[in-house]
Amino acid sequence: MPKMNCEILESEEKLLDMIKNEERGRFRDRIRLLWLLKSGKAKTMEQAAELCGICRKTAAEWFRRYEIGGMAELLCLKTVPGRSRAIPLEILKNLKEKLSGPEGFRSYKEIRIWLINEYNLDIPYKTVHKTVRYYLGAKLKSPRPSHVKKNEEKVREFKESFPTKISGIKNNTDDPIKIFSYDETRLGLITSLGKRITLPGVRPVGQIQQVYENYYIYGATEVSCGENFFPEFPCMNTDCFQGFLDGFSEVFSDSMNIMLIDNAGIHKAERLIIPENIRLIFLPPYSPELNPAGRFWQYIKKDIKGEIFSDLAEMKDYVADILKECSKKTIASLTGFSYILDAIN
Repeated sequence: MPKMNCEILESEEKLLDMIKNEERGRFRDRIRLLWLLKSGKAKTMEQAAELCGICRKTAAEWFRRYEIGGMAELLCLKTVPGRSRAIPLEILKNLKEKLSGPEGFRSYKEIRIWLINEYNLDIPYKTVHKTVRYYLGAKLKSPRPSHVKKNEEKVREFKESFPTKISGIKNNTDDPIKIFSYDETRLGLITSLGKRITLPGVRPVGQIQQVYENYYIYGATEVSCGENFFPEFPCMNTDCFQGFLDGFSEVFSDSMNIMLIDNAGIHKAERLIIPENIRLIFLPPYSPELNPAGRFWQYIKKDIKGEIFSDLAEMKDYVADILKECSKKTIASLTGFSYILDAIN
């Protein structure tokens, strides 16, 4: 491995900023190599190469290019002389714009068909995949479900009016204000298989069981400090929700507690008695992405995937341990959605 005789001129902060703003994955790795060396995270080029997941020769070549022409040379994409791009820059720009939207494409094959239909450009699948995956840095992702009945206008109005609702509640109480996100989650003995890491060509196998026993956790998490309340209930109905509200009200008796909640029938039952220190704010219909509690339960359930439990008692103990180990700081980082925190401040 060649010695490093060239000083890295950019500061650590500048390099980190460049990493965050660089959209092309192949160039992020090059900047990261410099940052590892500049920050001292890697003492040698060999260590830097290992941390970047590249071979030593590649790391040496990148650094040689930096020595020759600085950052401009390092981030210069070399092409074969005289060879034109398979996808012209203007079309590539339009493709990138389309990939920037939340709908994207369902597959690389669909992108290839789009290029044919829109631009009469018949590009081999391999070239399309290489361009989209490695040059543009786009890849297949699991989409967040969005109901066909969702009203985007109501979502926008809710976010805009949310600070006013919080201010109105603040002005009518002398107690400190706390904002909680609330949602129930069902947990059962049917195995939920998560992803597994295996070598190429090896399809993972996971054992499952189908036992139809379950229970519910009614969960409230404070979005700014991570305080929480997670009682267990055997089912999801109005009586259980009333029990949750009464217990929650006692635990947080010294504050006025605003609770973000969805429009499930049990949350609006006429016989519900809402405690004096709780104010319910209902989210727009079909808009679970506005409720931070959903994100928290996704985080918790990752540790349950692939597990097989002999009975509900064993599962309850397992989940209870996960919840106990989840710090308030972690909970706040998961549930502190910007539109809520901005309203608090």
